Amino acid sequence: MGRRTAGSLAVLVCLLTACTSVVDGTGRSANLPGPSGTGGFPAPSGSAAPAPSNSAAPTPTGSGLQSSSGPGGTPTAGPGVPSGSGTGAPPVVNCPTISYPRAHLRFDCVTSGLTFSPDDPTWPLDLQKPTEATWAMSEGAGHWGAAGGRSLQRIATNLRQQMLVQDPPAYGTDPGVRTTSSKAATVGGVPAWVLQTTFTINPAFRKERNLTVRTERSWIVAMRVGADDVSVWYVTIPDNVKALWPHVPAVIAGIAVI
Repeated sequence: MGRRTAGSLAVLVCLLTACTSVVDGTGRSANLPGPSGTGGFPAPSGSAAPAPSNSAAPTPTGSGLQSSSGPGGTPTAGPGVPSGSGTGAPPVVNCPTISYPRAHLRFDCVTSGLTFSPDDPTWPLDLQKPTEATWAMSEGAGHWGAAGGRSLQRIATNLRQQMLVQDPPAYGTDPGVRTTSSKAATVGGVPAWVLQTTFTINPAFRKERNLTVRTERSWIVAMRVGADDVSVWYVTIPDNVKALWPHVPAVIAGIAVI
């Protein structure tokens, strides 16, 4: 997915190689400055506390693609990590495991070298790693809140749509979108829906950005973590690091509801 320009990323470095990074109630790492993106997720109410939010879920956009922005209003910042131009490489977050109390989730990083991106326009918690100069892979999560009668499938599809229409779009302009798999599952011992998508990057966009990436695969997992409480995890990985694709099912299987 596309990378944001430098200037807004702050990074927490975990000094131990076998540590668990705990993010606060807004989805950002403890003591990490700056706002946390909310995207299609309800904004946390009050102070950043680890208790689940009771905010009503935003109105989903439903299945299928659309030209208007997703829930939460029009995003104002693009996704990604700093381009590094004039800033040096961002520190590495050695986080084999992320604990996200507000979302009631604990999960493993799909690879090493992921860094926190606190203001992603869609995901409250976003970790990214550059795969080329203007592109990055990403993993993250968010607390949706009350489902309000909406299905897990609809919530997962909504968030895919939000990524497609955010500003700038996560997969560039006019990407091809193919649903590889969309099915019910049990993840972390709770009902879940797993949406897998293959994106084909627009050739004109690739040429304009001088990209090597041609396709990207994403997995979005919506989980019912309470009686009427939903949280979501995702990962998106371009084909220039496709060796990571086979690792994703094991990461999903290891997601714990806490």
